[in-house]
Amino acid sequence: MFSATGAALGIPATIVATAYDNRTPAGAGTVQLVAPGSISFNLFGGFPAFGVLTLTYTPEPGTLTLLGAGVAALAMLGRRKLEERG
Repeated sequence: MFSATGAALGIPATIVATAYDNRTPAGAGTVQLVAPGSISFNLFGGFPAFGVLTLTYTPEPGTLTLLGAGVAALAMLGRRKLEERG
């Protein structure tokens, strides 16, 4: 549950959302939030509605590869410096 402020009127509102977590253990997949609500017009009253927000996650293995390559390069440079001194 979270609170939001209406953009036009500045009225605080509490929204309850149901979440469906469909991610794999590796972190890839989707998370879907569903929140019920209503749409009201001055002349017609309120109509039931719901909002859906779907977030798609994609793991980035390139980040870990880049970090590992940087650590390996620093280790090689350090080893060369030690060999030059010895």
